[in-house]
Amino acid sequence: MQVKDIEAFYDVCVSQKEHVIQQEWEKLWDWFIEEKKDEYAKITYKEGVQRLVSEKNYNTRRNIPSSKALGFTIEPGDICYTDFGQAYLYEAGYQHFGLVIAIVHFKALIIPMTSNERTYKKSLTSDGTYLFPLGAIDGLYKESVLFLNDAKFINTARIIDVKAHVPTNSKLFIDIKNRFKSLILE
Repeated sequence: MQVKDIEAFYDVCVSQKEHVIQQEWEKLWDWFIEEKKDEYAKITYKEGVQRLVSEKNYNTRRNIPSSKALGFTIEPGDICYTDFGQAYLYEAGYQHFGLVIAIVHFKALIIPMTSNERTYKKSLTSDGTYLFPLGAIDGLYKESVLFLNDAKFINTARIIDVKAHVPTNSKLFIDIKNRFKSLILE
């Protein structure tokens, strides 16, 4: 089934009687479940668990207005364990750490990060312009690196826990903000 076939269901909902809508929905739903079964059969268990955790987080948190409703607040400089959800190729997705740069109207501008050793080494070279090496941060176990080109605004309900903090008046935080600004303004 193609996207256009799925989108055609909207027309059915507007132009048909309830019993026809129900029949078409059942066909669409059966197709979707089969597609998901095939998809999950082809991925690793690790990726499957990440997807299932993300799906459960979405189902639980999608109607929550912010982290305040979960009992904690987020501030710029916080390093948070976050569920970024599904991702396309070359995007940070599922559960990753991220550094909060700003809070704007209930959303956090967050930069995803990794402790992958190869990525960290790449961040130390000139070809890693979209990478920013954080080094060792109190509260984290490994040296980490930011993916500056993956920054995005998210609902703070996506944040699972605050793990560390980089003071916003520190040289490190100011350098990150300046590098981020120069990357997006180039």
